[in-house]
Amino acid sequence: MRFDYCRGWKDQNLSLPEGIVCPPNLEHPSPPAVVEVLFVGWNPPGDKHFWNSKEDNLYQDLSWVFQQLGWLEGGDLWQVFRERNIYLVHAVKCWQRAKFLWNIPRLVDTCAKNLLVKDIEDLSPKTTCALGKLPHKALSSIWPSEIPRELRYGKGWCETVHGRKVIITAFPNWHWNKAEKKTNRECTALALKRWVS
Repeated sequence: MRFDYCRGWKDQNLSLPEGIVCPPNLEHPSPPAVVEVLFVGWNPPGDKHFWNSKEDNLYQDLSWVFQQLGWLEGGDLWQVFRERNIYLVHAVKCWQRAKFLWNIPRLVDTCAKNLLVKDIEDLSPKTTCALGKLPHKALSSIWPSEIPRELRYGKGWCETVHGRKVIITAFPNWHWNKAEKKTNRECTALALKRWVS
């Protein structure tokens, strides 16, 4: 699946801030017909990202999480995604660099309201799981009155929003979560164990 559309920057006649690619030049595999769980990651960190590189940090960290849950006992993570009808999109597809610049005005809101919301509508997942701060902010842009503005990512959050389960948890990396006294990816595994059957 190629993202050859852009309902964000160009359709609003907004000037493109430096570093933004619109439409995003990403290629993802086609999603399953029914999406059980939709993970929302941050942004693609360059030409190599979750869907085309097993060296991608998110690919490796989610592989570890899935192993802890007993979902990945061999093969590769993409195979588990296919078997379990899981899919992943990026919250901000148009920023394709490893370092995310929070100071670009309207970046998260524009991408969330014009691209991420379309993904969620088209894929109609039973469960949406935001992995960390950036996807949380993007979902807050889409549903400002339903998604809390502040939360503890290590503890996680789960509620029904417009008839769908929404989970917000830590980004699954090796960083130490002081409040929970475990790594972020351990927090992610515990959240998925609690809220995803």
